[in-house]
Amino acid sequence: MVALVPGLVYPIISLVQWSETSKLILEWDPWGVPDDYECEVIENDAPIPKHVPQHRPGPLPVEFYNTLEAVTSHPEKDTPAGTSSESQPKE
Repeated sequence: MVALVPGLVYPIISLVQWSETSKLILEWDPWGVPDDYECEVIENDAPIPKHVPQHRPGPLPVEFYNTLEAVTSHPEKDTPAGTSSESQPKE
């Protein structure tokens, strides 16, 4: 039989509680969604009453459309051999 020292009872209890809590935290998988899970999307085209706000975002700035047009209209150019973005080994 092991005698417990009065000053060690609380630290031992705290350690056991902490280990149990940490075990639960390690086992917890909050976003654990099975690979075969299927979600059904329901679209509701019913009209929204006028007194209910619709929370639609405002228009995007013109710069966005200019950048989008520039990116989509011009094919990506090949980078010359001397300007590779990969790191070069030092000699």
